[in-house]
Amino acid sequence: MDGATITTTPEVLDLPFVRETDDGEVFLWHPRPTGDRQADIAAGEHYARLTMFVAREFGVPLLLASVLRDMTLAGKFGGVEAGFIAAVTSVAQVGSLN
Repeated sequence: MDGATITTTPEVLDLPFVRETDDGEVFLWHPRPTGDRQADIAAGEHYARLTMFVAREFGVPLLLASVLRDMTLAGKFGGVEAGFIAAVTSVAQVGSLN
């Protein structure tokens, strides 16, 4: 997976959970949880929909895998992550029925 190719697109850098440091390092999973589990789950679901939209509309097919990689590397699993995974698995389930 070539993260450098993925992170250079403005559409990816504009995602609300992506953070770029002053020295140019890009973290594809750096959300800001609120502490309200339901709000965080809703945010995660929204982030997943945005990720899939950007991947499809801007031709970044490895974006979802790269976000999931960085989510795993972050080592946290809270409401935002749960919402993201729930939305992605829901889309995968629907897609598998076709």
